[in-house]
Amino acid sequence: MLKKIVKYLVLTFGLLLIVLIGLLAYTQTASFREFLRVKVLKITNPHFNGELAIGKIEGNLYNTIHLTDVALSESDSTVVNIDSLYVNYRLGDLRAKHFIIDTLYIQSLNFNLWYQD
Repeated sequence: MLKKIVKYLVLTFGLLLIVLIGLLAYTQTASFREFLRVKVLKITNPHFNGELAIGKIEGNLYNTIHLTDVALSESDSTVVNIDSLYVNYRLGDLRAKHFIIDTLYIQSLNFNLWYQD
């Protein structure tokens, strides 16, 4: 009886480990990054006075992320345009709800600001 319990526990643990490894591997695929890009835009756009656009998400997502063709537009004008944004970060203690950015590279940052009375 004890051997059966140990056998099922080992089998369950092994199956969970395989599923976890599969999920971690899936986060490194282009289809997951496209899903993530769409989800991020869907969540963030209601919080901006305009529309955020992200061309592509790259990086391993565990400690680096590389965004290309990032733009924030309002009406028919582009407010901010970034060709390439690279962030190297440490997640650290997520219970504290913060993370540490080690490196931030911004390539070709353009602002288009105006004032209305």
